[in-house]
Amino acid sequence: MTIDNPELESHSTDSSIFKIRPRQVIYPKDELEIMDVIKHAKANKRHISVRAGGTCMSGGSLNDDIMMNLTKYFTNIKINQYAKSAEIEMGAYYRDLDHEAVKYGLMFAPYTSSKDFCGIGGMLGNNASGEKSIRFGATIDNVLSARVFLADGQLYNFEEITEEQCKSMAEHKSFIGNIHKEMREIYKNFGPAYIKAIGNVKKSSSGYKLDKLFDKEKNTWNFAKIFVGAQSTLGIIHSARLKLVSIPTHLTLLAIPVNSLGLLPQLLHIIMQNNPESVETFDVNTYTMAKSFLPEDTLKIQNFFAHDEHLVILAQFDNDEIAQKVFSELKQIEGKTEYVNDLEIATSLWKVRRSSFGVMRDHVFNVSTKKSVPCIEDIIVPISKFDEFIPRLMEILDMNKIDYGYHGHIGDGAIRVIPIIDFVNQKEAIKKIILLCEQVFELVKEMGGNSSADHGDGIIRTPFLRDFYGDDLYEGVVVGIKKLFDPDDIFNRGKKVGLMKDDLFEIGLK
Repeated sequence: MTIDNPELESHSTDSSIFKIRPRQVIYPKDELEIMDVIKHAKANKRHISVRAGGTCMSGGSLNDDIMMNLTKYFTNIKINQYAKSAEIEMGAYYRDLDHEAVKYGLMFAPYTSSKDFCGIGGMLGNNASGEKSIRFGATIDNVLSARVFLADGQLYNFEEITEEQCKSMAEHKSFIGNIHKEMREIYKNFGPAYIKAIGNVKKSSSGYKLDKLFDKEKNTWNFAKIFVGAQSTLGIIHSARLKLVSIPTHLTLLAIPVNSLGLLPQLLHIIMQNNPESVETFDVNTYTMAKSFLPEDTLKIQNFFAHDEHLVILAQFDNDEIAQKVFSELKQIEGKTEYVNDLEIATSLWKVRRSSFGVMRDHVFNVSTKKSVPCIEDIIVPISKFDEFIPRLMEILDMNKIDYGYHGHIGDGAIRVIPIIDFVNQKEAIKKIILLCEQVFELVKEMGGNSSADHGDGIIRTPFLRDFYGDDLYEGVVVGIKKLFDPDDIFNRGKKVGLMKDDLFEIGLK
């Protein structure tokens, strides 16, 4: 345990705009210490947040009480090359898992652009995903089981179980038995409506992942899934068994500059029906800002933005024959489509894409009153709606006189819109953020999308969850699950449940 100022200060920020100083930071050495901290918090009405890499963009782990950091003592990794899986503790970093998995030609597919810095615990907490997720799914689709400390201080193992096993567990007169019983009721009473409200999207991280709890085809339950994307509000994940996949040996890149947003659904439909490895994008504003930070790379790719293009799509395939077929089809619709054979150009395109958020953040670094604000950066909508959605989104941003750039995993509909807001008047800036979120999330909902693809609700989006899901679903599912697992509100207070829009005026900023 530490209460040293430098340590507290280093745990008071993440990649969000917020700054909250914890009372103390704890580095538990073993399972018994974690159990003791939970029991202490319960007995003394304290609150615990868990931290790993500190790269969360929503303020997901920031907390003014106990901060538990697992990165010193909970870092064990064990690869099973034959089962293509990894047993890993939540204090390990993605880079450590990658270092071990690559020895066997394997990888954990839903890696993010922050893969060199992010922790595995945060990836599970936010249900992270990245450029490979259109083929391999988000983190939740690659979690096989999890060991979790619950509010009673005990460590439980959650994995796939049959319907009969779940029924049997629900009959137990115990804390864990009651969880199985009540979760079955919540799923029965609210499941269909809640799943519909999530939207017609391939992934999401808002609220709780009730949509992944029960597998109708297999008639099985997996309670490990409910902790993925929960941002440690239901318990503390100790470790998990993760699915690994083979690293592709060869990849081909197509680059499609897009002048007309009306072509997006057609272009993306052609790409997506041919099983791409990844489909990413960045827009002209991001490209323009990148010139100051990546001058050599932006010079190499300038032809992709030479004719008033809105954005460029990067489509990657692991089969040359399929890539050539897609190239021919795309070329008929967008004549500037390129089959990228030049390794330097391909490298520069990916470098700008993977640096997009950093470019947006650093673009305003020396402008003391302006901040790049992750708030609507995690929206996701069906790609069939892009021709209508993106122009209307731009209208909202322009109407509010907000500069922006966007990038993202366009293949599954996730658009990273980074607004740049002047904080010369902090109260007015927060008002603008709230209004922007209200307007954009309403549009996203209208389009059948979701407010969070893979960054989680955290501080910034929790106040808008009730509006998005409506009173009945928010109370029945989000509040209901939180109270069931954490009746004393000891785990990550205020996230998912508790924070209101007016609270954003009172929370500290960087």
